[in-house]
Amino acid sequence: MRQAQGFTLIELLVTMVLAAILLTWGVPSFRAMITNNRIASQGNSLMAAINTARSAAVSRSTSVSVCPSANGQSCTTGTSANWASGWIVFTDANNSGVLNSSNQIIQSSTADSSGTTTTASEVAGLASSGGTLTGFTVVTSGTPAYLSYLPSGLLANGPATGDVYMLFLKPQVCSGQQALGVVVNPLGQPASMPASCKL
Repeated sequence: MRQAQGFTLIELLVTMVLAAILLTWGVPSFRAMITNNRIASQGNSLMAAINTARSAAVSRSTSVSVCPSANGQSCTTGTSANWASGWIVFTDANNSGVLNSSNQIIQSSTADSSGTTTTASEVAGLASSGGTLTGFTVVTSGTPAYLSYLPSGLLANGPATGDVYMLFLKPQVCSGQQALGVVVNPLGQPASMPASCKL
């Protein structure tokens, strides 16, 4: 007589317990990986927009600005200025940071739906500190409402000498060094670096 093939109830329960343990261990790290990738992706998009503005200013021989925008058609200013809503790159002959009928939109980006927040500030002394944020305070009075590049590729509204502009990208649920800082130095060159969620 042939014996029935298959799993016993004990074998099935042991397999399910092991699978549950592996999922419990793996899902949080997978979630963190997805969050890190979203932050990196949005940071890369923002750096690409800044680089596009800089290169367009040089190639078109006119000033080009990048500003936060909620609708992709106009800059948001004042207390409603939120880089997380998106941004636009446009020609800006008078370096005003205001999109008007004489300006041309070069590129626009819409909001990231992942819940990432982006804040902008001027960080004093970062350029001379070797690139770490430890011990520096955020100077909110120097928050850039927009970045404007001259035809030379330099910032028209750059930070004070030795300071940098920092745009922080941070997920809503943030821990450790999950935030990303997009640094724009006085010459207008952007770079990215990990940043603390506490900023």
